[in-house]
Amino acid sequence: MFECTASSCNFTSKTRHGLAVHWKTCEHCVTTMATAFKKRKAKDDKEIQEQERRKRARVEQDNEAPMDGWIESSVKIPLPKARKKFKSEAEVPTLDVGGIFHRRLTDLIKCVAEDTWFAERYHWHPHVLFWVPTAQHSDGDEAGDSAEALPPRSQDPQSPPSPPIRVFTDVYNSDCARAEYEKIKSQPRHEDDHEDVEYAPFPILLWSDATHLSSFGSAYMWPIYMYCGALSKYVRGMPTEFAAQHLAYIPSLPDPIQDAYMKAYGTSATDDVLTFCKRELVQRIWLLLLEQEFMKAYKEGILVRFGDGVTRRLFPRFISYSADYPEKILMTALKPLSAHPCPRCLVRHEQLADAGLPDDTIRRSTCKRMDLPSLCKKIQKARKMVIRDGIAVGSDVLRPLLDSESLNPIQFELGVWKGTFAHLLRLLAAQGSRVLAEFNRRMRDMPTFGREKIRKFWSDVSSRKKLAARDYEDFLICIIPAFEGLLPLRDDQAVADLLFELVNWHALAKLCLHTTVALDIFTNATSHLYNVMRRFAAGTCRRHITRELEKEALARTRREAKKPGARPDSTPKVVVFNVPNMYKYHSLGNYAEMIKMFGTSDNTNTQVGELEHRTLKRYYPRTNKVRYAAQIAKHYWHAALLRTLRVELDGSDDQPRAVQSLPPTSPLVHYSISKSRHIPLRLPEWLSANRQDPAIRDFMPLLRRHLAARSLSCSENSDFTEAHLDGVHIRNDRLYRHKVLRINYTTYDLRRDQDTINPCTHPDIMVTAPQSAHPHRFWFARVLDIFHADVRYTGPGATPASGTWVQKDFLWVRWLELDDSYACGFQERRLPRLQYLNANDPEVEPFNFLDPDHVLRAAHLIPAFDHGVTSDYLEPSKLACRASSNQEEDFCYYYVSMFINRDMFMCYLGGGVGHCASLSELEASRTSTLRVVRKGNHDSDDPGIQDGWWEPDEDPAEVDDTDNIGELVRPWDEGEDNDDTLWHSLEREAEEEDCIPDDVFAAEGFAPL
Repeated sequence: MFECTASSCNFTSKTRHGLAVHWKTCEHCVTTMATAFKKRKAKDDKEIQEQERRKRARVEQDNEAPMDGWIESSVKIPLPKARKKFKSEAEVPTLDVGGIFHRRLTDLIKCVAEDTWFAERYHWHPHVLFWVPTAQHSDGDEAGDSAEALPPRSQDPQSPPSPPIRVFTDVYNSDCARAEYEKIKSQPRHEDDHEDVEYAPFPILLWSDATHLSSFGSAYMWPIYMYCGALSKYVRGMPTEFAAQHLAYIPSLPDPIQDAYMKAYGTSATDDVLTFCKRELVQRIWLLLLEQEFMKAYKEGILVRFGDGVTRRLFPRFISYSADYPEKILMTALKPLSAHPCPRCLVRHEQLADAGLPDDTIRRSTCKRMDLPSLCKKIQKARKMVIRDGIAVGSDVLRPLLDSESLNPIQFELGVWKGTFAHLLRLLAAQGSRVLAEFNRRMRDMPTFGREKIRKFWSDVSSRKKLAARDYEDFLICIIPAFEGLLPLRDDQAVADLLFELVNWHALAKLCLHTTVALDIFTNATSHLYNVMRRFAAGTCRRHITRELEKEALARTRREAKKPGARPDSTPKVVVFNVPNMYKYHSLGNYAEMIKMFGTSDNTNTQVGELEHRTLKRYYPRTNKVRYAAQIAKHYWHAALLRTLRVELDGSDDQPRAVQSLPPTSPLVHYSISKSRHIPLRLPEWLSANRQDPAIRDFMPLLRRHLAARSLSCSENSDFTEAHLDGVHIRNDRLYRHKVLRINYTTYDLRRDQDTINPCTHPDIMVTAPQSAHPHRFWFARVLDIFHADVRYTGPGATPASGTWVQKDFLWVRWLELDDSYACGFQERRLPRLQYLNANDPEVEPFNFLDPDHVLRAAHLIPAFDHGVTSDYLEPSKLACRASSNQEEDFCYYYVSMFINRDMFMCYLGGGVGHCASLSELEASRTSTLRVVRKGNHDSDDPGIQDGWWEPDEDPAEVDDTDNIGELVRPWDEGEDNDDTLWHSLEREAEEEDCIPDDVFAAEGFAPL
């Protein structure tokens, strides 16, 4: 039975349907139920509103809560207008810009100092670091002894002690940090400090750069990162260590700025006004960050109890502000692309091309920019004229006041190589499309190296699509063999000199550890780069008519199409070489001085800040895309907090890692090979199956001789009798093959590194050569296979230990030799050139076996594409070729990529601290500053240089003291090493197909063949 729930109603029904009909027909029940429904709905609405209010309160509380010190602030920027005057700046209409998330500098300094995780790794007292090299280099007695296998070197007590060499590695051993520390120690102590309180500087390193947060859309952030210079750069560079402190997120100009300007003046803001407001916004934000509390701490210091339990008074000091060129101009209140483009000195734009000349050196030291009171007065006066007096930002009235120093009222470096690379591609395009296609083919065939150090280049390198900074760096490292022979002889030699000096300068600039000797070499390398760049611009570039590439012409057409009334012309225009007129080209001369002042370039380059951008991009997808700056700050705070809790609870910051096929090896072991026996090789069957292959000639005698020499601990060049060779026994006549060999070694900057040798992908290795064998310091080989076997020796001279079965690892290699007919090295500006040993010569052994302990490290050998391939060294062999190479022929020559990384570069330069270089090697490295001057060089336009050999009274090693650059004189060699066969063959084909215009040949000074 169902009853009506309405008051004063006694209706009952046997079914639910009857009760529902009653509610719809009974007027009393309808009214009563409607009233009850309204009351309930009002109650529900009230509860919903209360829940929403609580939710909004929680959101507001979260936004206002100090998330590790995060604060949301706003600033006011003035809105000036031309020909609109005001009595004071306070009357000028302003725009309130909010959404500025930042943290206080003093809070960050205390947070860093109190951190216990890095407490033992800080260097709070700047110091000077010295290295004392050994007096003599003790080479091993056997050829191929690795650096790890050499006996420890000791100082001869009778020899004079080696002079200490200053080393620059980090901020805390730089001149700038040392000078600030001396100033702090010389000032009076704080009256409240106990005498046990230490005084120390807090070196602040700032990075700032805008970045897009997604591939699509307009979401971007402009963060400011702060690092502590007292922490090692190797720790600062790892985002997982959370050493970066996010100081502030700079917002962009808000969209309502035009509405506010229209409301104030009845017209829209001009582009000059918007630019002024953007600069003003950045300056106002920095005024917000440099608050009164920080300025007091800058003068008086901050008393902090550190994570190591020591109480110190810290004095904040700004060491560097790393940013790209537009932001440097913005922060220093300069005009971009003005008459004085350099933020360090007052060099004029037309004087940028004089970099490296004596007058330029004088200007850099005498015309430095200085923050003087007169400079501040000029900027304040110009600011008053713009804001109060209504003078337009770009007015001619301001020029006499600001243009004298290019004021404003408010890194290779890579740019140099990018501009040079683009013009080199234009030079190739001027020779015809076939030359450019040949260059792309060579770059496609470029071998890879290391763990993604040199990756496979795509099909069309000349198009330069979607390139990152590391791509241009890889191009520079590998490009010398790719350009060989693509231009006429005189231009080909000039381009080879230019590319060598560029990559040599880049390698020196990127060193993570510098000595005073390396800085001297770097200074001379900068002068050499400037000289060869001037010769290239005055010679090769003037002899060729270069036009825009297709991509450049299309980009220019799109820019011109945006202008009203424009009629863009897509025809490629003539382009001149403009790199010497760039500010970045001028700034190359400051690097050596800056390294001595602030430490190596990896302390201040923008790569550290760009690496930290990954943190922002990782957290952006976790936001709701609205007010994402605050949400990213909260995510970063949570991640840092979780990392701190994990360290405190577990005592380590190690993350669980995926299971690897090869377990990690101990760095104390020089090499590592798997112990697996899954790939056995039965010698009788294998030798029988490959008996026609020329690579296995004398395979067993060579193997037995190698194993006998290792069993008897003697040289392989010893006289072994048949009894010695017959005494070598291989258990079950089986070798066990392996795919990978890993080599551990110490780098020049005292770091541990590892190379992986794979016979299929990265087979090239280098070993130390004995000094008596060849002036070249290294030998090179290609690993054909990696083996191990169970071996015992029972022949003459056997011992009980040699008579037991012992596992021995060995490599089957094919040797290469240095091409003695090719002049190479730093003095010649050429890479070392190698060739395979001739297998048809019965007096040489092109194939042999090598102890893995003698391998120094992996090598990167680049084919000499211009010289083609040959089968003269070895008949077709399936065993001696790589899986990815031509199985029938070898390249005639290979170039050693001695700039493949910094450690390889220091192996050739000499003087590496981690390489245990001797004093003689250190002094020998100074000869890399010398350069050969080829008399009769077709690349020179100097009429005083003529063909010919040395004069009898000339000293070929005489140093030219006028330019402080060493020069060796060598005659121009027009032998087969400098032929331009490819150029002439391509020239004939292009002439037949009319691919090269006649004006190119006219500009070159010769007629088409």
